Amino acid sequence: MIARVGAVVSLVAALCLSLLTGWVAKAEVSQAGERGFQQISQCLQSQETLDVLLVVDESGSLTQTDPEDRRAKLLASVVRSLGRQAGSPTAEGERKIRLAVSTFARQYDAWIPWTNLSSSSADQIADSLESEIPFLDSGDATNHLDALTGARNQMAQARADFSETGSPCQVLLMFTDGVLDMGQGADPQGIAADEAAKKEMCKPSGVVDGLRRDGVHLIDIMLFDPNSKDAKDFAEAYKSGRQLLGAMAEGSAGSTTCGSVPIPEGYATGAYLEGDVDALAALFATAFELSSGATLKQFTGSPANFKVDPGIAVVTVIGIAPQGMTLAGPSREIEIGKDESPSGDVDAYWDFDTVTALIPITSADVGNWQVIRPGQSDDVSVFYDTGLAIKIDQFDLVSGEDAELGGQVVRPGSDEPVDLSVYKDAKMSVTASGAETEPLELADDGAFSGTVNAVGGSTKATFVVSLDLVTDSDLKLEPVAGEYSLDIALPKEFPGVDPAELVLSPLEGVDGLAEGSLTVTGSAEGNTEVCVEPVTITGADDPSRYSVQQTTECQSLQSGQQAAVDVAVTASEIVDEQVSGTLPLKMTSTEGVERTIAVPVEFTAARPVNEAVRWGLVLLLALIGIALSLLMLYLINRWLAKFRPPPVLSQVTIPVEVSEAGIRLVPDTSEDSVSGFFEITDEQVQGMRPL
Repeated sequence: MIARVGAVVSLVAALCLSLLTGWVAKAEVSQAGERGFQQISQCLQSQETLDVLLVVDESGSLTQTDPEDRRAKLLASVVRSLGRQAGSPTAEGERKIRLAVSTFARQYDAWIPWTNLSSSSADQIADSLESEIPFLDSGDATNHLDALTGARNQMAQARADFSETGSPCQVLLMFTDGVLDMGQGADPQGIAADEAAKKEMCKPSGVVDGLRRDGVHLIDIMLFDPNSKDAKDFAEAYKSGRQLLGAMAEGSAGSTTCGSVPIPEGYATGAYLEGDVDALAALFATAFELSSGATLKQFTGSPANFKVDPGIAVVTVIGIAPQGMTLAGPSREIEIGKDESPSGDVDAYWDFDTVTALIPITSADVGNWQVIRPGQSDDVSVFYDTGLAIKIDQFDLVSGEDAELGGQVVRPGSDEPVDLSVYKDAKMSVTASGAETEPLELADDGAFSGTVNAVGGSTKATFVVSLDLVTDSDLKLEPVAGEYSLDIALPKEFPGVDPAELVLSPLEGVDGLAEGSLTVTGSAEGNTEVCVEPVTITGADDPSRYSVQQTTECQSLQSGQQAAVDVAVTASEIVDEQVSGTLPLKMTSTEGVERTIAVPVEFTAARPVNEAVRWGLVLLLALIGIALSLLMLYLINRWLAKFRPPPVLSQVTIPVEVSEAGIRLVPDTSEDSVSGFFEITDEQVQGMRPL
């Protein structure tokens, strides 16, 4: 791209596993961005599965902004970092990571399909990125609208395809080096097209709002070097482009807003990040540290001194160190060179000149440490990780009745008690939606308990449990937090409802049907009644496009009698989104008491793949490939078959006889005989083949 520096990559995608929750310098992440990272961290601490979608800009301006194609190695290092986290222990099991990669310029193209990451599959994808990304820089537009729409579709399809695994944390990482440009030029018509795309993305209930409502965290990453020629030549374009990217991720940036502002409660929030390749490498290197609840402290220069207190399980040191790094602690010294692996239990990874060192802490490592980076006067980042997680006990939550919320602070992969007495202060708190809570009591062994009471008419309650810790040297650590959802049952004199949340099958295309059923069971205490009211669709870009077919009637239930409530949804138009609503049920108890509850209803709407078109394109491309191959063979044959005749060309005729026995030379006694010019033997003639 040339005019308007276009190259936006809504790398929506998806990595962030804390995605990216990196940091270059804390001041470079806005307060809104920090909230986005905290929300991602909270999700990752309570969910095992992470979906990361990388959406990569391939506009032509990359030939100027990244002439050495360093972004290819940067993206590869991000994928390898994700691969290292796959399979790591969580409070309930182990981390599962799915990754997909797409590109965009004028249009959106899915490239690498959803893949379950492991160290080996991550290496394969990273190798592909390193080899292919340098060639993806010839696009003539930066179509953010198509990129976000396509990415939303991919995320929706992932939720539908993997619905049996539950709702994952979803992160969209969008890489770009420029501004929105629909590719129609810088004249009034082109400017109008850009403004129309911006309006479509950022209007209330538009594409950006839809991503947030779907639970997708958008991390916009702009490859930006303020000292580059492009940044100076296109200063105003870059300013407006950066503000738009920031607003897409965080709601507002400068004078630009995008989507509903403030971002509504319950919507996913994101973050905007920018920097040159070296700065972004340091940013990505910190991704999992913040996502796991690690606490960041920065120290300037070399040597830099820091202290490790009791209660810290892992210390991660990240810094630019082209000449290597030395870490000296109370009981050991660790040398880290680019071509050498550190000894012992320390892991180290390099991203360009940035080194990340992970040091497991034992009792002998508690005390003062020093970081030495020859020739470096910049900041080094130290992350303190407690290695703790929160696990809550399963319990029954009955509307209007007190229940005990309890659990244990654990180390991932273990149920052993944790000694919290090593901290100077430890406090646990809980907030809830759909329930009222009392303060939690926390014991030194990590056990906690408290009282909760479900209120309102919901059938689901959501709890956010947080552990705040302070170390001996007054270091306030980032909270260890988790979000948990529990079903709310009615008292035993009311009918029972199963499930507490109705998840319909995916809705694909205008001819598709999202359907599901819940069961209402009469109370064992006696006769009851249920009245079914119409489903209300609330969480959608345009609720009016959906039509609900269901039975709306009242039914008396004898003790233990069951009634099915079937729900089916169609659409007049399909967009890719997560749709939600409520199904009201008016319940009458055995004592004649009425209570209305609202059962959450949810389904994924996605445009179906047109198989006829898809296979038609596959066939067309195959035929084109065959035709091109044959054409090349023909041209090569034409070229190689030519020869330049010598200055004097002689021609002779040799008389032979062809029979079933083969070819035989016939003696020629005429005056024109070739004898004397060419000596031809019978053996030579017999080796010939007739034309």
